Amino acid sequence: MSEKPVLDFTDDELDRALFGAVLGLEPGALPAFQPEPVGSVVEPSEELRDVSRRIAGQYVEVIANFAAAAFSGRLDRPGCEELLGALDSLERLATASADTRQLELLKSMHQQVERRLARRMGSSPHRFLSRLRKWLDEYGKCLSGNDSERLRRLVTYDRGSLPLLAELSRLRGIGPKRLQRLYCAGLYTVESVANANAQELAQVTGLPTKLSVKVVDAAGQFAVEQRVRCVQELHARSVETAHILVESAGNLDPELAALVVDAFRRLSGVVDPLLGDKE
Repeated sequence: MSEKPVLDFTDDELDRALFGAVLGLEPGALPAFQPEPVGSVVEPSEELRDVSRRIAGQYVEVIANFAAAAFSGRLDRPGCEELLGALDSLERLATASADTRQLELLKSMHQQVERRLARRMGSSPHRFLSRLRKWLDEYGKCLSGNDSERLRRLVTYDRGSLPLLAELSRLRGIGPKRLQRLYCAGLYTVESVANANAQELAQVTGLPTKLSVKVVDAAGQFAVEQRVRCVQELHARSVETAHILVESAGNLDPELAALVVDAFRRLSGVVDPLLGDKE
């Protein structure tokens, strides 16, 4: 979990933080004040709600760490309690700015985490994780700029941008929802999946064990195919480079020549020991 302290405003401090931010002042710049009683409540402006959401973005680190732990199967009681503390402050922030949509989402997750705490932490977390995925996407819409993007990126990705997931989508039984589970758990690189334990992968993602075995095997095969393609491309580039060197003999830029020599030295330093082991 992050060591960054969670902001904890009193009601008066919260008011000053909000109105100070509207005025462009640093936190704590406004003195404590006691507003005069008025006959009617003034509806907070949209500008005030925007400020509230920017302040709420300071809790993104806590939420992101909680989600990462949950999706990777490392969710524990201290992590839940830390999130509940952040949610308490966020709820008061949303209440002060009359941000009803944000408040609704915060209370919903508050209830989910409390229910999770009331149960044994390791028991069937899949329904909770499913709700957390949806919540992160929705709550991300309540934040602004990079804060919104960071939360939503935890649970959504651009299809086609991750070659391994595109490859695994060919497996029978692996659809968009299960690909999403793999992505949320950080299992979207060849190394992370090919080297995973199938049983642990099943526990983290909720996939059936037999399907998890197929996923790990498919990732291993994909890794082999990637290496073959890499070597083939390297060979083609080497032939092309050699041709350029011959055609440019005597006219090659010194810096470019130095780069070529360095590249082949590095490659030789890796290949020669491998060949020596085989001899």
